[in-house]
Amino acid sequence: MSTLDTYTLGTRPAASGNTGLCIFSTDNNAIEVSDGTNWQTYNSDGSSAVFTSNSYSVDFDGTNDYIDITGASGLFNNATAFSISLWYYADAYGGAVFGSGDNITTNRISILPYSSGNNFYFAVRNGSVTQIVTTSPALNQWVHVAATYNAGNGTLYLTPSGGSTSITSTSSFPTSLSSSAGTDLSVGRDPAPSFYFNGKVDEVAIWNREITSTEVSNIINNKEYVGVSAMWRLENTADATIGGSGYNGTMNNFVSPQGFVSGAGNTPY
Repeated sequence: MSTLDTYTLGTRPAASGNTGLCIFSTDNNAIEVSDGTNWQTYNSDGSSAVFTSNSYSVDFDGTNDYIDITGASGLFNNATAFSISLWYYADAYGGAVFGSGDNITTNRISILPYSSGNNFYFAVRNGSVTQIVTTSPALNQWVHVAATYNAGNGTLYLTPSGGSTSITSTSSFPTSLSSSAGTDLSVGRDPAPSFYFNGKVDEVAIWNREITSTEVSNIINNKEYVGVSAMWRLENTADATIGGSGYNGTMNNFVSPQGFVSGAGNTPY
């Protein structure tokens, strides 16, 4: 009987140069396969990916830059559960890192690092104004945000890079979303009305379920994404990393070199 060599996330060999190598990770009890760049993970919860490199993010000017991902709008239309994960770096307060919908008060999903009073907003609306409000992290740092929704229950996880996670929850969200909740789905703006983000965004992921606090921790600490419905790593392209070409993003109003930035400080890791 053959067995796989066992490793931890910290002791496994580099993915680069080991294309096709299969190992067993004792950290997450999963089989991992190198694709030559990153480790792809397969476990009982479904396929997932572990990313060990990050070279680019997208820099938004706060005026009119945004990424259109309306191909993924169906993940939100009539939804009863979803989760959103991303990293952002705010140069200034005032815009949304992620948003959709066609009405600011009655049909909207929005993640805003700031609106007024140094507040951070996670809004989920279907006929009424409902949102989580908490203190916005300081400017000029990478922050991980995970926003989850499940049949009226919402949770917001905010984690500055190298810092501790703050968790805020509510049970007052609508129990389902409208049939047009995913309208004008965007990264870098809230489309209704247009609140444009000033700063950088990286590694946007969407699930059609509520992810757990353990999964949020694994994203931040191990760069592991389990069972993602759609993902955009934004590695010098707005094409979908997970989900297929139907989810590819479109860059809007960026100037050369099309909004992608690299180098020290321009990615969360």
